[in-house]
Amino acid sequence: MKNNRHEDERVKMQKLKIGSEALSLVMVLLMVSMLVKQFVLEASFKEYMIEFIGFFGASVYIIIRNIFVGNTLFPNTKKKVLFIIPLVCGVTITIVSFLSNLESHLQSGNLVMTLIVLLIAFITSTVGSFVVIYLIYKGNEKRSKKLEEKFDN
Repeated sequence: MKNNRHEDERVKMQKLKIGSEALSLVMVLLMVSMLVKQFVLEASFKEYMIEFIGFFGASVYIIIRNIFVGNTLFPNTKKKVLFIIPLVCGVTITIVSFLSNLESHLQSGNLVMTLIVLLIAFITSTVGSFVVIYLIYKGNEKRSKKLEEKFDN
């Protein structure tokens, strides 16, 4: 016997929105759990590996799936977003690197070397994240155009 009950579109959209919010909450909790285990509890990578795999696996899946279906990952098509995101990543990685090695930086007493290491960390993390963001942006743009051309024909 078939169930012929149809759900209202508004109910479906609310359920999807609730699921999306739950996923966002779980992703934030995974990130917080990783950071607490890494920096506060000073745990080894093995102790927070599952959170790492879950967080980055889900992130990669979300990005790839959105690109595949043609959703725009960067709704604000201004090019400055491509520069702001890597700068934020670079600053964040530099601060985390400094704080995680704070004790060794203080013990070395060599301020110039510490600043050089932090500058190198900032430059490499900013350039690396720019390359990744740019590749994602171009892939997303290319896929969107390809799907638009397919649907136009």
